[in-house]
Formats: sequence, C-alpha cells, structure tokens
Amino acid sequence: MLAGAPAARLGRKEEAAATPSASAAAGQATAPATPGSGEAADSGEAAGSGEAAGAASVAVADIPVGGAARTTDPATGDAVYVLQPEQGRYTALSALCPHARCVVDAPVDGKLVCPCHNSEFDADTGALLQGPATSGLARYGITRSGDRLRLGAQES
Repeated sequence: MLAGAPAARLGRKEEAAATPSASAAAGQATAPATPGSGEAADSGEAAGSGEAAGAASVAVADIPVGGAARTTDPATGDAVYVLQPEQGRYTALSALCPHARCVVDAPVDGKLVCPCHNSEFDADTGALLQGPATSGLARYGITRSGDRLRLGAQES
C-alpha cells in the first residue's frame, strides 16, 4: 500500500490508466473547450470527425447519473473526473485536491472527498465544502460530440 501512496497523491496518467474508465478513454480525441460554464448539455449534436490526437474523451454511457468516469488531462497527465450531476448535464473537474494534490474519491451523495485530509467538494460545481483545502477543484471545459464527451482545457 505504501508504494501506491505517492501515485495516489499525484493522480498522474500512470495511475489513472489502471482504472477501467481511463483505459477506455486512452487514445481518444478531444474538441476545444466550450467557453463559459464548463458543462455540456445533452444535446445529442454530433461534431465533425476532425479530432486532435492524444486528447481525452469518455463515452456518455460510461457516466451514470450522480456518478463519474475518470480520465486524464492530456496536457498534464493529471486525473480528471467527468461527471453527470443530473440527467443529461455533464461537467468535468480536476480529481486533484488543491490542498496536497491527493486524488479525491469518486462522487458519493453529491460530494468528492479527499482521502488524505478529508477536504470535501461539491460534485456538481467543484466548490469547497470543507477544508483543510482553501479552494475548490479546478474545472475543465467539456463538449459533447455524438455519444462522447470531450475534455477541453482547464478553466481559470
């Protein structure tokens, strides 16, 4: 278990690749981030096939309502959750706690909890609910293309 502790802290691509959702997302392409909310609505729109190599996407079917699929930010290798807080609405949040960069647990009862120091974050917005972290989780742009959600750039 100690050997995995540094890996859990960093949330890098190597660790994320061990999860089924990340393995399924490996090698998928992405479209540019949707400006604004960091969310993709369930519009069913299909985009063209011009996709950037090496970027991340997840299948809509892999994200249950109230749940998440884990993938990686192709620019940094950091862990990212793509979530469906309510039917047909999707968002993407960093899986790294801003306190000590531990990977937060998957959502349960609308919260993402850091296993290292118990910081809690809203699974819909990434907002900080309880410290010791002093800020919320970073948000990512996300777009829908057919039956896939494509991870965009991290938003400020």
